[in-house]
Amino acid sequence: MPSRGKRGTRLRQRRPRGPRPSFDVDESVAAAVLARVESPRDRLALACVSRVWRRVAATPGAWGTCDLVLDGELGENVTDERFERLMLYCGDVKHLEVRNAWMDFTGPRVSLAAKFASLTSVVLTGCESVDGASIVELMKEIGMTTRRKKDRLRRLHLAGCMVYDTDLRTLSACVFLGRLDNFVACKKSPDEPHDGIDLWACRICGDVMPIWKAAMCVSCLDAFCVDCLNYDFDAHEAEGSRWCDGCEAFACHKPICGEALHWLDCDECHKTFCHECASEWRIHVCWGSDADDGCLRAVCEDCHDKPPGLIFFYCEGCDGRWCGECWNDVADGNLMCDDGDCDAEMCRACADASEHEFFCCHDGCGKTWCSECDPDVEPALCMFCAGMWCEECDPGVRSVEDTLVDGVPAKYSGDECCPTCEVTEFIFS
Repeated sequence: MPSRGKRGTRLRQRRPRGPRPSFDVDESVAAAVLARVESPRDRLALACVSRVWRRVAATPGAWGTCDLVLDGELGENVTDERFERLMLYCGDVKHLEVRNAWMDFTGPRVSLAAKFASLTSVVLTGCESVDGASIVELMKEIGMTTRRKKDRLRRLHLAGCMVYDTDLRTLSACVFLGRLDNFVACKKSPDEPHDGIDLWACRICGDVMPIWKAAMCVSCLDAFCVDCLNYDFDAHEAEGSRWCDGCEAFACHKPICGEALHWLDCDECHKTFCHECASEWRIHVCWGSDADDGCLRAVCEDCHDKPPGLIFFYCEGCDGRWCGECWNDVADGNLMCDDGDCDAEMCRACADASEHEFFCCHDGCGKTWCSECDPDVEPALCMFCAGMWCEECDPGVRSVEDTLVDGVPAKYSGDECCPTCEVTEFIFS
């Protein structure tokens, strides 16, 4: 029990003092830890622990792969000297990002090329003093232009840097995306980070601009600025050029490019659409099929939804498409299943070729079913008036012995007819 003093207060027992916890390690352990630390900020924090950590953090043997991101206040205060000092604590940089740096930062120098052997993405946006020519030299020094396409940069964003059209010819080849894929990736998400390069040069005047401000011909893949195209935003057209109102696909003024796309005009609003938009149902076209031609009437998605609107049908067998009027001739009856889970819809040629039978309760509920989703159910069929019913609507039969068909007597011993048959006259037994 603890002893008490003269005043009865409990005296604390002193515990023997042992070694305090410490983060001091030898250089081999520090090097092993730092090799797994990817963030330069964490590396700098470890370098402040002791001289051992500081010495090891600046030793090439402790370098591993890392991401170097300087944005916010760090980006605004970075200078060439501070950047080079920071690189002493970085390993093999995979992702380099500097945003909104001032005039004191001119970009990574060629002398630091050894640090970027595993570079996969570069983002230097808002860095006004960064010269595109210096980035080209760095890319050549690390061999980016000679790598296999799949091993090149995933992202190269240089908006706000001093980049000229002569620089872009080399820089565009440093990303793994092709020219068309790069353009499409940016157009899909102009306000979000996207793969590829973010700048283009006008084919006519050479001005460099962000991709979202450029127009690229889908045929020759040349890029143009708006001014050189005499583009009218209100009319959405340019002299000698064609634009798709569905996906903004563009064909430049060259005659061969204008003929490269199959253009379709909506019969209602007269907007223009490319063949790609037709395949994605932005415009509905009565194409027909190899067996049965369509009338080529076309209606865009907006006009298609407006009353009365055209109804289009699609054959899952031959990929044919018809408007409602042409479909009645091609299908020769209702060849769409709305009973069950198959939702089959076929033209007559494909249904006959695949022996896919369709049945419709014409004179009853109007339900349609097919031999695929309901093979055991047979329709009730009148052999005289060709009436057809489902099981629920089956009106039953009546026997016929003497039958007058179109005014001519006929004998059908044992035949049966529906009770509502009106195309023949009967003499009943």
